[in-house]
Amino acid sequence: MIQQAAVLRAPLGSRRQEPATRARLLLLATLAVVVAGCREAASPQRVSRRVVGDTTFVLSPADGVEGPIRLAESLRITEPTLDFSRVDAGAFGPSGTIWIFDAAGPHGATIHVVDSLGRTSTPAGREGEGPGEYRAPLRIFRLADSTMLVKEMSTTRAVLFSGAGAVLSTIALPPKVAGGWVVTPDTTGGWFITVSFEDNTPSRIGRFGWLHFDHAGNVIDTVHPPTYMLSEPTPDGIAPGRIRTVGRDGSVLTTVPGPNRVTRYALDHSVLVMEWPGLPPEYGDAERADMQVVEDRMRELFGEAKRALPTRKQPANRILTDGSGNLWVQLSTVGERIPDEELSKDQGPLTVKWREPDRWAAFHRDGTLRFVVDLPPHARLLDREGDRLLGVVADDTGAEQVVVWRIVSRAGR
Repeated sequence: MIQQAAVLRAPLGSRRQEPATRARLLLLATLAVVVAGCREAASPQRVSRRVVGDTTFVLSPADGVEGPIRLAESLRITEPTLDFSRVDAGAFGPSGTIWIFDAAGPHGATIHVVDSLGRTSTPAGREGEGPGEYRAPLRIFRLADSTMLVKEMSTTRAVLFSGAGAVLSTIALPPKVAGGWVVTPDTTGGWFITVSFEDNTPSRIGRFGWLHFDHAGNVIDTVHPPTYMLSEPTPDGIAPGRIRTVGRDGSVLTTVPGPNRVTRYALDHSVLVMEWPGLPPEYGDAERADMQVVEDRMRELFGEAKRALPTRKQPANRILTDGSGNLWVQLSTVGERIPDEELSKDQGPLTVKWREPDRWAAFHRDGTLRFVVDLPPHARLLDREGDRLLGVVADDTGAEQVVVWRIVSRAGR
């Protein structure tokens, strides 16, 4: 638009230009500016930013600046020798590899390091309780230095592997992280794990934060929740739905009931609020009744008075980060009742009887919403990295296959 205006101004300055010609050119220039302004205002890529003190608010289009998008299947592992029985965890590894944990394979629980074509695999470690061994359930994470970390649930053990699957070390972690199995890699090869700083009791849950470990498993820092969240005091202990996770830089990432927004609290005390239009969905009557039971029990454990659920859900259920700098937010959707045969037999007040179809929003580090993507029905997401998603789908017989999807913009970008 600036270049076009410059070209039009040159003839207007000519002494030989007729008044009628000058008027027509001026009108054309004005129309060009108006049309360009209208296009900019209607553009689906428009993002607005405003700064209030140390807080930056970023408002993005509901579909994101790259949306709408679709998923294109780029790999499906169908090699007969890789007949997975029950895929419980997986992650993108270095050099195009895919790490898959089969919890019920023909030779016991096995971590497979699958090549980029999905045709051959190498086992990493083996099932057991000794050095270099692991036992289910567990999760797999790629660290910033391309090593792979396996963290067992409900234990203080972690196993570090090379990118090729060789055991590097078995790490004994502090007892406080026994219940913390969701790892957030940092930017140098270490990681963060959730920890309880107080003892949990049948009537109260202790205050949580995150321990920061270096590559060797030594504690180098501690991240605490912020004292205030958008001027609202943080409760003693992390109330349900308040704190979600930390970013790879140690910032605290959270969402609260209300408008569609996710907030990042940086270590330098600056705040980034990522917003998008619309409101979270409302609870259905049956879902609301079941989730109220869970909410009442959670508030009891936190030592807080019972309170009715809000009309609408909170904007997001989970927040994750990847090595490409993206922030992945699992958006709240309309819940679906889990069939009784899929629920555990020993149901209690904390049993969640509803699940939500997977819808994920990817945000750039500057707070811009890139795109929103819906997973295929009944697919399970294992990992995400840049414009790729790693998941599991089941065929009509119930057999599971590992799939890699690629994000494709419908606008051709």
